[in-house]
Amino acid sequence: MSRLSALALAYLGLALRSIGEAGLYSFPDEIVVLRPGNVEAVLVNSSTAVLAEFYASWCGACIRFGPTYRALAQDVHGRCSTFGIHTDTH
Repeated sequence: MSRLSALALAYLGLALRSIGEAGLYSFPDEIVVLRPGNVEAVLVNSSTAVLAEFYASWCGACIRFGPTYRALAQDVHGRCSTFGIHTDTH
């Protein structure tokens, strides 16, 4: 396996892990899933209002609210930062 292929597989593994941790939200959504490693980077220098949802991927109410929160995130994009905090993992 070439070095480039190994790097691509490693990146894919990290991306899939992030999606799994995110639970309800993933890359195309306007929602940033907060983790211990990115909280400071995305919140400390934020110049916009912040909206955060605490959720669990197994929660029926959270699952039903997911499409509404995605639509809200698209509506307020640029005026407000939207975040999700997965309560089972963080």
